[in-house]
Amino acid sequence: MSHASSSKICKYDVFLSFRGEDTRRTFVSHLHKALEQSGICIFKDDERLETGKSISNELLKAIEESKIAIVIFSKSYESSRWCLEELAHIIKCKNELELIVIPVFYDVTPSDVRHQNTPFADSFLQYKDDMDKVQRWRAAFVEAGKIAGYHLLNFKHEAEFNKKLVEQVLELVNPTCIHLPGLVIGPNSHAAGVISLCEFYSSTGVCMFGIYGMGGIGKTVVAKAVYNQIHRGYECFSFVAHVRERSENNMLHNLQEQLLSKVLKRENFKVQYNVDKGKCLIQDRLAQRKVLIVLDDVDDMSQIKALAEERSWFGSGSIIIITTRSENLLDDVGVDYKYEVTRLDDFSSKQLFCFHAFKNTNVPENLDHELVNDIASLGGGVPLALEVLGSLLHKKDDQTWRSTLESLKNLAHHSSIHKALKVSYDSLDENSEEIFLDIACFFIEAQELFASLVLTGCGRSFNLGKGILIGRCLIKIEQNHLWMHDLVRDMAREIVRQESLKEPHMRSRLWFHEDVNYVLRKNKVKKNIFPSIVSYILRGSERIEGISAIHPRVKDLTVDTKFFARMDRLKIFQAKGMNITGSFKNLFEDLRWLSWQNFPLKCLPTDIHLTKLVALDMQYSNIMEVWQSTSKPLENLTHLNLSHCQRLKRTPDFSRAISLETILFTGCSELGEIDSSIKYLVKLVYLNLEDCVSLKNLPSNICKLESLQHLDMSGCSGLQQLPADLGHLKNLRSLSLQGCNRSLKAQSWLTSILSYVPWA
Repeated sequence: MSHASSSKICKYDVFLSFRGEDTRRTFVSHLHKALEQSGICIFKDDERLETGKSISNELLKAIEESKIAIVIFSKSYESSRWCLEELAHIIKCKNELELIVIPVFYDVTPSDVRHQNTPFADSFLQYKDDMDKVQRWRAAFVEAGKIAGYHLLNFKHEAEFNKKLVEQVLELVNPTCIHLPGLVIGPNSHAAGVISLCEFYSSTGVCMFGIYGMGGIGKTVVAKAVYNQIHRGYECFSFVAHVRERSENNMLHNLQEQLLSKVLKRENFKVQYNVDKGKCLIQDRLAQRKVLIVLDDVDDMSQIKALAEERSWFGSGSIIIITTRSENLLDDVGVDYKYEVTRLDDFSSKQLFCFHAFKNTNVPENLDHELVNDIASLGGGVPLALEVLGSLLHKKDDQTWRSTLESLKNLAHHSSIHKALKVSYDSLDENSEEIFLDIACFFIEAQELFASLVLTGCGRSFNLGKGILIGRCLIKIEQNHLWMHDLVRDMAREIVRQESLKEPHMRSRLWFHEDVNYVLRKNKVKKNIFPSIVSYILRGSERIEGISAIHPRVKDLTVDTKFFARMDRLKIFQAKGMNITGSFKNLFEDLRWLSWQNFPLKCLPTDIHLTKLVALDMQYSNIMEVWQSTSKPLENLTHLNLSHCQRLKRTPDFSRAISLETILFTGCSELGEIDSSIKYLVKLVYLNLEDCVSLKNLPSNICKLESLQHLDMSGCSGLQQLPADLGHLKNLRSLSLQGCNRSLKAQSWLTSILSYVPWA
């Protein structure tokens, strides 16, 4: 069965076609609930009134906007003109729009449908007045009866059938294959070699393979190609991307949680910030399973030890694939085989470059072939450089091509990759440049919506810049998070560093831990480390717009607030475990994002004026009271994250931040009271109270928050009851009560929202 066309934009995952009199209140009701609880978006016409003879345009449009049509054939299905018209249109969309059709034979057989046996034979006779339609309907029945589907007689009970069908729908809606570029040159042949090795070695037990090569050479694409071709042969599988990036800042437990969640197909698998516990869980849960695991972009042995330290952690026949730049690391791991990804040859380089420049592997007749060859050759056979160069020159005129070639030649002292990336950066407009540098320094791995919130608040045209950067292959969005190849990131950060080398006063962002450490700790730098930074102290710091002080090496700092006195343009400040002394008066007035994890004070200082702040992150802090009644209102604050603040017993007075849209109190174990002022948050969309074990009740006025769409109370084991009017939250899309008292789910009013809210 083929997947839905990738070019088709679908509003619904599933369209349910059924005869209401037969199935609506029993079989269809249960199936609909099972699908919806799995997060599948369904069009189900519950209110159809078949008073007319013509099917509504709304139904026809819904079929066209769906990925899958599930047709439930029952004994009286054909007695409805609407059902017959639905089926005919479904078959038409199957043939013309690649709609996936899954027949379900409820109380009839596939043969009955295919040959229109009893009870269908007699029913068609009632439509003698319109034989043209009858012929079209009969043809649709024949084709539908030939499609492999589900016959309920083959299942012991409905629950077993529902589980099987939901699994198939999820597979079709969320394919397990990983996206690959439109043209893959080189990696496919590499993948074939790796696959043959996997087949040879996997019969001997648990095997580990290494794929290595220089940055940008295509190791990840090779690993994805291998994964896509063989993963269905394994009981469990997981592609763990960006290991190096995600393991920074001591976050290895996040990688363990991701691995376990993907392999075991469980959302929000918790390791509880304990890497040793994570190791035990991996061993306990996977030791008897044949698994395929890809660990992509590994650069340190600690990452291997956290995720796949011993082969005994996995069942016989399992394969672990590691991609890395370090061949020595693979030797230390003791992999069974190493596979090197090498540069593309001249012919393949030109093909890949042309694909990105012309969306075709051939050079247009009106363009100088020699010019194309010259530019492609400067890509050095490195796919990343060729992709960026080709994307830069897409739809550009001959003069732009020639000027680009000259620019590349003038950067001869740089590597081929750096030259390609720098030329692409130089072609950006000012807005896109600023967004690009901000992402490189502060927003890699950030959620797209969050980055949009902050950068838009900083005066950037985020959506416009994002589109340009994606088009130039300088950033990617994966699973709603921002990503940037580390070579692109390094190029961007080098541009920031070069600002101060050209003009001592020009550096706009501080992110390198040695810069931050020496500047904030000692107000000086070592002679051999960026000496121009001294100018920040001696001549002012008015150019700085962002500071990131979250690296583990920037720790135990105590900073006087006077250091920030001249930072009038500071919009982004990230700190972790930093102590601070002095007055906050007239500081941070232009700040848009304050991320201060492990904040040492019990409350935000009353003299701090964060009137322009849009996002406040104070996770793992000692804070007991977020802000006081004398504090200035945070009128623009939309995002508040107070997760894991163990001393916080009561939420703040929300009337001082009425623009809030997202609030997180995850893991606030002492939080026992939600302030009644939550009623003022008319824009609130997302509220996370996960693992707030001391919380016993919710204020009744929370039921007036008409904008609330997502409410997570999983792990709130102390929760005794919920407001009776919670069912009035008609915009609620997800409600999680996992790990809560079972009696909560027995409350009679809860059934009123179970019909439209999927449970996590």
